[in-house]
This record gives sequence, C-alpha cells and structure tokens, in this order.
Amino acid sequence: MCYSPLGGGVVANAPGPRRDSRNQMLSRLSDAALHFLEFPFARVDHQLIADSLRSLTGAVMTSVATYAASTHQLTVEGISANPRAIKSLTELIGNSLPGLSFTVDDTALKGHLARELVRIDGLYDLSFGAFPRPL
Repeated sequence: MCYSPLGGGVVANAPGPRRDSRNQMLSRLSDAALHFLEFPFARVDHQLIADSLRSLTGAVMTSVATYAASTHQLTVEGISANPRAIKSLTELIGNSLPGLSFTVDDTALKGHLARELVRIDGLYDLSFGAFPRPL
C-alpha cells in the first residue's frame, strides 16, 4: 500500500520547482509503467515494482501483493522501505514479510474492490487480523 501527495492546483503555465517536480514525477511514472508492461506475466519482478513505487511516490513503505480469489489469500510479494524499518518489522512479526499470506475477509475485499481509502490502525488491520492487536 502507498500514499503519495502529488500536489494539486498547479497552473498550466506556472514556472518553478513545483511544476518541474510534477513533470519529473509524471515522466518517471510513465517510464516505470512502460517498463512494467515489458514483463512477461509469469515473471513479474514484484520487488522492483515495490521499489519503483516507493521511489515514485516518496512513501515511507510500499508493498506489492497478489490476491488469489479462489482461496481469498493475499500474499506479500515485495516490500520496499528503509532497511532498518524492514529489519524492525521482521523482528516484530517474527517473519520476513515477503511470502506471508493473509486471508482477506469479505468486508476488506469489498473495500479494496471499491477502491476505498481505509484507515489502517496497525499491523492487525493491515494483516486482516493475522497479527495480534498490540502490534
């Protein structure tokens, strides 16, 4: 999951760093999208996508997951963050995050399919209840 404030209200002819930054972001996003389209479906590099999303958005942490509708399983395929944050998270949950699977309940699935922005109050919510609440 990632959040990116791309900025709004940029006037079309406005010079300056904000417009340049927005143009650079759009150029990088376009380049990344074209690169990702070159992947054969069976060989998608999820880690590269997570790293690219983090770089593009400036998010603290991004992850890429796959969802198997037949089993309602969400599997983390790649995660990108500061190495210390990843180490701390790994120690906290006792496992490396890539490869972990979570069962997605119907409420969460409906929210994701509706593309609703939801508040995540910790690892309990992020893992669909797989981790205990104190985490």
